[in-house]
Amino acid sequence: MATPISVELKAVEVLSIPEFHNGESWDAYEGYPDVACMIANANQVIYEAEDVKTDIKEGGKVVFTDLSVQLVDMLATHKLRLLDIDVDQKHDIIKYLYFTPFNKDKGFPETIDIKEGEAEVRLHLKYHY
Repeated sequence: MATPISVELKAVEVLSIPEFHNGESWDAYEGYPDVACMIANANQVIYEAEDVKTDIKEGGKVVFTDLSVQLVDMLATHKLRLLDIDVDQKHDIIKYLYFTPFNKDKGFPETIDIKEGEAEVRLHLKYHY
């Protein structure tokens, strides 16, 4: 198996998120979450979504595309933070999800599925050789 010189995160698909936040609606007045995402390595935030996907209902799929985020260390654990963005109050963390671009069992997959509780995400990667 050839080793890539770099890996690029092309898209993040949010396949599911928890319906409730601590037993209550995500937004005031029984609203649905307005979803954004951030990605960080061990040292810094390397991507922060500029667009927010609004009023995502349970089972609604959200896709952040054309990211072109360079993941420099393929063996490092990266953190993806799903956020509920609220204009009039503090932002809520929907879920922290963790991934590593290289998996010794799967090698260098084009997609990585991450499921943690009710949150599920699919990452789309492109490897450069």
